[in-house]
Amino acid sequence: LLHPDIAVLTGYAPNHLDSYGTVEALKADLVSIEKFVSHKNLYVAEQADKALHFKEKVNVYGPDGSGGWQISKVSVDLTGTSFELTKAKENASLHSNVIGEHNVPVLALCFSLGLS
Repeated sequence: LLHPDIAVLTGYAPNHLDSYGTVEALKADLVSIEKFVSHKNLYVAEQADKALHFKEKVNVYGPDGSGGWQISKVSVDLTGTSFELTKAKENASLHSNVIGEHNVPVLALCFSLGLS
């Protein structure tokens, strides 16, 4: 079995009930990632963290930001999604060809992880 250094849980929704059968089975499988990745290296979307019950505290990211980086000035058009990140006195302006404001939290997480 694989033992990744970092795991990112981007969401929780009953989309895969055809495979899992029940919401409880889906939750159990998602939470089982704890067996393979240290809690300090487990990043969970805010909405998923509220629905799932991890044994220890995990890193939560969401619409407000990730890793101390705050998201602002989100703009979406046909060329993609742009936004700014701020942490203390540091600023970053980012653009992704991925379209959709809902993608910004995970993009901010990727930026934050890339700097660590």
